[in-house]
Amino acid sequence: MIDDRTWTVTDGVEATEIAYVSYEGYTTKMFVVEVDLSNPAISIAASLPDNGTTFKMQSMTRQALAADAAGNKVWAGFNADFFNMTTGVPRGPVHRNGVMLKNTFDSGERSVFYITRDKKAAVAHRDDYPAVNASGVIQEAVGGGVMLMTEGELVTQEEEGLEPRTAVGVSEDGKRFGSSSSTAGIGVIQRYALSGTGGSVSKASERTMQSTSMEEAHDIPRPHYAGIHRRPFQGLQLAL
Repeated sequence: MIDDRTWTVTDGVEATEIAYVSYEGYTTKMFVVEVDLSNPAISIAASLPDNGTTFKMQSMTRQALAADAAGNKVWAGFNADFFNMTTGVPRGPVHRNGVMLKNTFDSGERSVFYITRDKKAAVAHRDDYPAVNASGVIQEAVGGGVMLMTEGELVTQEEEGLEPRTAVGVSEDGKRFGSSSSTAGIGVIQRYALSGTGGSVSKASERTMQSTSMEEAHDIPRPHYAGIHRRPFQGLQLAL
């Protein structure tokens, strides 16, 4: 361990930054955001370019800037699904503001992270998504990669190798979730430990990306915008 620190981003949102040298000898930095969805002032939204409903290419910073407004302070955000690097179309489903924008997956082991209309977080395997979607409970949703854990048990993985990762984990009651990203490679089996929620993770999934990052908002005056700080992010936003 080189360094670690935890701070309160806002009431109901806690961030942790950890720097360490991995077993493989790589210097790695992890960023973890844990969110208390029981806080009535906190909401979660799927992020899209220009705060709209069209799929195209745009950095997470620009998406956060577009969504940030009076009464909708964007405090943090993190990577979600893989996407077509030409068109920006994601590999998995997208629901935004209660509207289904995409309900298909491409090939492979895939999952979906979603927020219900009564503000609970959940993760579902692609095989379970059609039933969840048909139930009408989804308010926000983004796609993800392999399932890491289900009902408190690790899922056996076949993938090997190290890559930058982002993972999300959900508490059993659905009222807390944690998302994390790492700047250097970690393996599939290591990812479940990144999902936060104080060890009470019920389900977790991940996505792999070419570069991983996290956005966190601070009340520091800056030209044209008070506070998106870019750390070494595309997908979900925390708003107040």
